[in-house]
Amino acid sequence: MPPFETACILFCFFAASFIKGMTGMGFAISSLALMAFFFDPKAAIPLILLPAFCANLMVVLTTGHFRSTLKRFRLYYIATIPGLISGVWLLTRVSGSTSRTALGIILLFYALSALLHFDRYPCRKSRGCAAVTGLLTGTINGLTGCQVMPLLPWLLSLKLKKDELVQALNISFTIGIITMFILLRRSGLLGTQQLLLSLVGVAVSVIGVAAGTKVRAHLNEKLFRKLILLFLLFLSIMILFFHH
Repeated sequence: MPPFETACILFCFFAASFIKGMTGMGFAISSLALMAFFFDPKAAIPLILLPAFCANLMVVLTTGHFRSTLKRFRLYYIATIPGLISGVWLLTRVSGSTSRTALGIILLFYALSALLHFDRYPCRKSRGCAAVTGLLTGTINGLTGCQVMPLLPWLLSLKLKKDELVQALNISFTIGIITMFILLRRSGLLGTQQLLLSLVGVAVSVIGVAAGTKVRAHLNEKLFRKLILLFLLFLSIMILFFHH
């Protein structure tokens, strides 16, 4: 891979992990939003898997409520797997522009739902709702790399405690990344070069999270989180309407 492209990828890793350190926002969606200006999602999605996996696994192991969360949302987690299979199947067959447009739309909905504090979700406590949400989240994840829609609005509507919400999200992220890793390796989208670059991204991301965490102590975190969501909203509009 040319040095300029490698530098762009590492910059995206660092910026996304720096944002995560300051705000706690998802590493994957931030890095994908930035990478969309340099690469097709087909090329970007495989690169974020290992750095995102390390960050998510650390959260899963340190947050608590693992068994109870896994049991409570087991139907959702099971349903994400066929969704991921269908999403990756679509990813291997659609054009890069189609995948990028899908990412832009999901980013738009994600930023708006977070900014507007969306907490309504139809039939949110039914078993069927859990299965449908898992299937949709898995499909969107497989196609665009975005792991939070419609998972996040659904979990917010359940009024979970903070640690329970964080654990439910990160178990989903971890299951999704492991499944995506297997599927992308089998489909040929995750080759040795991408794997090595992803490993380098792990080190860069650790540095970025550490730096962001230090800066967080000196910032109004609530205001900064809102500014980042506005930035993602801006990126989604740029991807959808002005990216060529």
